[in-house]
Amino acid sequence: MPGEAVAVAGPGGEVRRRRLVVRLAAACALLLLAVVVVSAYLRLENAGLGCDDWPACYGHPGEARFTANRGELTPMRALHRLAATTALLVVIALVALTRRRPELRSEHRISMALLSLMLALSLLGWLTGNSTVPAVVLANLFGGFAMLALAWRLHTTASGAGDLLLPNARKLLPWARAGVALLVAEIFLGTLISATFAARACLTLPACGDTWWPADAWGHVFDLFADFAGRPLPDRDPGGMALHMLHRLLALATALVLGVAALRGIALRPALPILGLLFVEMILGAVAVSLGVPLPVVVLHNAVAALLLVASVAFLRGLRART
Repeated sequence: MPGEAVAVAGPGGEVRRRRLVVRLAAACALLLLAVVVVSAYLRLENAGLGCDDWPACYGHPGEARFTANRGELTPMRALHRLAATTALLVVIALVALTRRRPELRSEHRISMALLSLMLALSLLGWLTGNSTVPAVVLANLFGGFAMLALAWRLHTTASGAGDLLLPNARKLLPWARAGVALLVAEIFLGTLISATFAARACLTLPACGDTWWPADAWGHVFDLFADFAGRPLPDRDPGGMALHMLHRLLALATALVLGVAALRGIALRPALPILGLLFVEMILGAVAVSLGVPLPVVVLHNAVAALLLVASVAFLRGLRART
């Protein structure tokens, strides 16, 4: 494999350095996955999912219930800070290890991009605090997903992981690009459902009761700077219904387009995980709605979405490398 060939050709110190980069990048990816999952748990729990008096407490982060239960959140907040701080230290170590090393030039660029994104998100968190404004929620969620994708790319780049040649890579590239775009749009809509507190606007499948599309205006849910905390969208709110139905339609489109691309590019390593994750994600979405959006299922749905995005980006990169 290309990465291994470079390592073997160099001195022993170069081999050990590359192996250390591979291990640290894998550890960083695991830490960032923990950050993404715990962040989702804290955000959704604070929004009221899983509360005893659901849905009365939903969308009211400042109510006494959260003050009374603050002790229950402390271990999760501590875990989040520990994982995030450790990941930052690992990335700083990766930047130092790859600095001024010509054989690790690509790894250094990825490490620097990862460090820059971490610092930018830290600054955003310091400036916005626990803001529930959709724009802030979206920035934090996609920032976390992007960090995870970069960490995994660093790992695969340093390890020189290879795949079989694909003679049809050029034909598959448009499918993969469309699939990733649909997946990003689907994640965007799913995050808006959370950020606008619209989870209970549609709790039936496949439609919202007997309605497939709201008759009234629904554009208010796309105001990314309106804070919906304290006034969650009620059952059958037109905006919430529109978000749910668009999210479901995009889920089907994503599964079709990305699934076809993965099946036709099954020789690439991320293809099989993509197929499995697509299936699990669809099942979790249906279970979440059927059971009244329980917190553990929604958090797991979020985690699988992050893994699916990472695998899809890796798949797209693999195709581009072969065209």
